[in-house]
Amino acid sequence: MGAASNFLGINTGTDTARAAITKPGGIAYVLAYITDTGRLWFFDGVIAGGIQLALSSDLGTQLASIYPAKTANFNAVAGKRYHIDSVGGAITATLPASPGQGDTIAFVDTTGQAASHAVTIALNGKNYLGATANPILNIAYATLKIEFNGTQWIDSP
Repeated sequence: MGAASNFLGINTGTDTARAAITKPGGIAYVLAYITDTGRLWFFDGVIAGGIQLALSSDLGTQLASIYPAKTANFNAVAGKRYHIDSVGGAITATLPASPGQGDTIAFVDTTGQAASHAVTIALNGKNYLGATANPILNIAYATLKIEFNGTQWIDSP
């Protein structure tokens, strides 16, 4: 059996000691848990001090900066994922009038408010699954990802 190609380490020192982690047996990649901060760090042997990995508790803040929540009516753009916060009332997302084949758009009720304040996806002259009725997100934390197949909007994996 060959040498291990990776290693999960526990650093019981301080966060500032993370750069001093020794990779056992010259292993190229190390994933370490730093106990004083409760963070994961990845060491690739190239980037000094390693790379801090996000924890699940960080994701809400990071997602908000990458995908700011929509809190009012808006025009959706192909290729985007929209996080929606309808706490202030119902929201309508209007799809593009001239989508291209393969265009996808995703909608996420990030705050769980759709059960109280629905999110309507306005089709803007196109069909969705063979019908003209606008899809509505009205269940808490609902998601919808759609794709234009050249004729109509369909569900997308």
